[in-house]
Amino acid sequence: MDTQIVYIVVSTPQDFFLEELWASLYSLRQFHPEARVVVLTDEPTATRINASTYQQLRSMMTELKTVPVTKEYDGKQRSRVLKTNIRNLIDGDFIFIDTDTIITASLEEIDNLDIKNLAMVPDIHLHSFVKERTDLLSVPIIIENVYGTDANDLPIYFNSGVSLVRDNALTRKFFTKWHENWLISLSKGIDTDQQALAYTNHCFGNVIELMPDAYNCQLMYGAKYLQEAKILHIYRNPQLCMGDYPTRHLWNIYPKIRQEGKLTDEMAAVLMAAKSQLSASSCIVNSEDMGFLRCKFYKLYKLNKFHLRWLIDKFNRWATQRENKRKIRIV
Repeated sequence: MDTQIVYIVVSTPQDFFLEELWASLYSLRQFHPEARVVVLTDEPTATRINASTYQQLRSMMTELKTVPVTKEYDGKQRSRVLKTNIRNLIDGDFIFIDTDTIITASLEEIDNLDIKNLAMVPDIHLHSFVKERTDLLSVPIIIENVYGTDANDLPIYFNSGVSLVRDNALTRKFFTKWHENWLISLSKGIDTDQQALAYTNHCFGNVIELMPDAYNCQLMYGAKYLQEAKILHIYRNPQLCMGDYPTRHLWNIYPKIRQEGKLTDEMAAVLMAAKSQLSASSCIVNSEDMGFLRCKFYKLYKLNKFHLRWLIDKFNRWATQRENKRKIRIV
């Protein structure tokens, strides 16, 4: 594989982002032991990686590149500083991969993809901007409020977790603008990067190209692409997960890696069989139900705000009892 692979990690002892990187890099090295892997990070994280505890992780990197980032930002914001400016920090074509991923097949075909500038996979695998997707309705509103521009013509809302980026003048200008737009959104209280990405793509005339979905199989929504998936994007943030996430137990590997100070053979076996690690009781829902499972009401229910879980469970019990009594009368 000739295309270099780039990760970004910013971590503290209070999170497991280094362990995420460890698992993703391990799975990558099973298919590409000789590939060039560059990890971008800030100074505090680099200090942790270079400590004896993380030597196994460090050995899987070709280069650990430390980038000065102001300490005024928190960890999430520092990682976005690097992510939105990554094209101007790395020379040559690259594929960027988020740390909350597992590589499940060879990526060598990436060298031959017909991509002119940069390519990504649509967010939650929707190949059109679906107005019925309630959580996306806020994107044009955010763009209008932050940038004062109507962006209702967005054809696709892309997921920034995996991207193939060519090294040319356009992509360097694109990332410079993405970084500038992210700083504007940050100044207005929005520190996530995909809204700024969508606006930048809008400004450049929608230049982001489609990448095969197998390279960013977002497992909550990508059942259609699971069999062919090359990169599983497993989303470790529970607040982003609808219902009881079917691979939640995969997350348990990260604290175990820290506890053991290494990735054991048992952990490796789980990682390399990631596609079969779904919970025994896992359900596939359609886009209409998914819209409900991602709505604010359902999130409040999962967090048990306003006693919603108690109220709904109580209603369900009452409704079930009522239905059972009706059936008995019919009999």
